Amino acid sequence: MKKTSFEDCELALFEVAKKVLLDRRHALDVLQKPAYYNIGMEGWLQTELIVALNDEKYNVVMKGKVARGYDLMAERSDEGINIGVELRTAATANYKYLETAFQQHPRADLYLFLAKHDEVKFDKFIKTWAAEGYINAHRVVDGWVVMIVKRQETS
Repeated sequence: MKKTSFEDCELALFEVAKKVLLDRRHALDVLQKPAYYNIGMEGWLQTELIVALNDEKYNVVMKGKVARGYDLMAERSDEGINIGVELRTAATANYKYLETAFQQHPRADLYLFLAKHDEVKFDKFIKTWAAEGYINAHRVVDGWVVMIVKRQETS
C-alpha cells in the first residue's frame, strides 16, 4: 500500500516555506532578473528558511550535510521531528533542474523547491513526477511556485 499524503510535521515545514515566499516577494522580484540567475538563489532561500525555522522553534542542523546527502535537517527533538530537506531553486521555470534533486539526493525525506511558475510546464512535470511515484503540495504566488515533494512510501 502506498502512503499518498504528507505528515503533519512536513506540512508545518511547508507552511514556514510559504511564509518565506509571501514575506520575501520583493527579493524574488529582484532575483528573477537575468543578471542574477546564477548568483546563488538556493543559498538565499536556505538562509531565509533557517531563520524562519528557528523562529518556529526548529533546530536546524547544517553540519555533515555532504555525508547525509541533503541540505539541512529540521528538528524538534522533543516532538520526534527530524526531517532531511533538499532545496532547489530556479529563477526560471526550469523544472528539469529541480527534478535532478531526486537522483542526486535520494536520502532526503523531503524536497523543497522554489521556481518561477509556468502553468503548462508545471502541470506536465507534476504529472510526470506523480507517475514516478512522487507527491507534492504547492502554492503559486505572484508568478512563483513553492512546493514540497516526496516519494510515496510503500508499506
